[in-house]
Amino acid sequence: MRSRIVCFSHLCNQTYITGAEKLILFLMRELRTNFNFECILIVPQEGILSQEAVNAGISYYVQPCRLFYSMMEPHADLHNELEQLRAHSEWDAVVGLLQRLAPDYVLTNTCVHAIPAVAAQSLNIPVIWQITEKIPDNAYTIHAAAIVHQYAEAVIGISQSAVAFMTRYPQAFPTSSPPVLFTLPPSWDDKALEPDLWPQSRAKKRVELGIAPEMCLVGYVAATITAQKGLEHFVWMAMQVAERNTSTRFIVIGCPAHQDYFERCQQLVQRSSLKDKFQFAGFENKIQHVYPAIDVVVTPSLFPEGFGMTALEGLIFGKPIVVYRSGGLEEIQQSMGNERFIADVGNWRELSDIVNGLISSPEQRTAVGIHNYNVVRQVYGIEHYRSLLTAFWNLFRAHKRTIIPVQTSTAESQHDLPKDANEVVRSSRPRKPIHKRKQSSKPRRVRLSPKSSRKSPSIRNRRKASTVSRATRPHKSPLSSARQRRRKRKKNVRRMRKVLRTASRR
Repeated sequence: MRSRIVCFSHLCNQTYITGAEKLILFLMRELRTNFNFECILIVPQEGILSQEAVNAGISYYVQPCRLFYSMMEPHADLHNELEQLRAHSEWDAVVGLLQRLAPDYVLTNTCVHAIPAVAAQSLNIPVIWQITEKIPDNAYTIHAAAIVHQYAEAVIGISQSAVAFMTRYPQAFPTSSPPVLFTLPPSWDDKALEPDLWPQSRAKKRVELGIAPEMCLVGYVAATITAQKGLEHFVWMAMQVAERNTSTRFIVIGCPAHQDYFERCQQLVQRSSLKDKFQFAGFENKIQHVYPAIDVVVTPSLFPEGFGMTALEGLIFGKPIVVYRSGGLEEIQQSMGNERFIADVGNWRELSDIVNGLISSPEQRTAVGIHNYNVVRQVYGIEHYRSLLTAFWNLFRAHKRTIIPVQTSTAESQHDLPKDANEVVRSSRPRKPIHKRKQSSKPRRVRLSPKSSRKSPSIRNRRKASTVSRATRPHKSPLSSARQRRRKRKKNVRRMRKVLRTASRR
């Protein structure tokens, strides 16, 4: 019987597709094709991702879901804010959807997509939380680690940078083992990228752009262009490079997320000598139509990347990649043996020097491109990816751990947890509901032991009466752990007051 996995994507854009969306789609294709999973995609709206899923034979449901952006900016009240999400209408809708689909596993994509993890855990469905970002390190990052630990049975990080917040704060789960932590970098399908057509795509695109075959084209590629992606630094770098290499051309490919910032960068180009050497192009879904035309790819991200899909794509097409030392980007270059093509974050002059060296030496550019084309298939190729994915599932299915609720400042935040969470072990499948035998309204028949039967009739009658009264009491629903603690405290206070009164009389 095929296992069913429901995968929640936090985005489904209608005009472009991000790296995180590509990542979850690729994973679902692999699980469906090579691991015999029944995959169902949940998206907040219809868009490119949902259409690509249909093309891959994957069904999808549209379910809007509020995102928990505070995971990217942890603060002291993080747990309480997450609990407040249960009050929104999306919470009941997500829980209802999971109850109808009844999956064996739930996978939620990105750290900000917390509601599916919380909803699945409330239904005792094992959760796989895929982290695609690097959560910033501050005084409250431990709270983010504790939340992931509480709701995830396994954590997949697309780089070491992405899961660093879990390994850096073991005190987030001091009394239990952490969830399965696994690093699974992205990969790709070479056949889908049509490698035989790359020479034609290069010639066609460069004709469209008006770039001669001998000219070097330096490219900046991003699904969404934001200030954090460093477009302004790319422009400053291009100005300095153009002073020494007058025949070099530059292109920016992507969809602007913040129009004011994008227009400021365009105006910076218009006021410079780059006016005739710079081109801005929109988002291109078919990357095999873009990368073959570029000679050098520059990724100057100003914030720590979870991985860096555009850098990986450039390597796949055999291009030299120049990056800032930003999280996953640095990891990629180190794994490829390309440390010399890393500049310190914000140092666009160092970036310019590296790019100038590649432009001035076509032989070096070609050698680096061949090296990248071959090594990236060894380090991040599909066979390696499938072996890692197999290892993850073997580890995950064999793994059982005790659930320890994360302590928060309010007792009410744990009302959905079991009374003694230390004794509950989640299995790989949802636990069947326990049906308790209905309490009979008739008095129970009390059997007296031979020893008790020798006692006086009055004692036997008193015991029988007390037993009958207990049996005929109405059944009370189990109290939450918070209410039980409050009742226990009150009982202890009453007992202590009684002791003090007795002592005072003496």
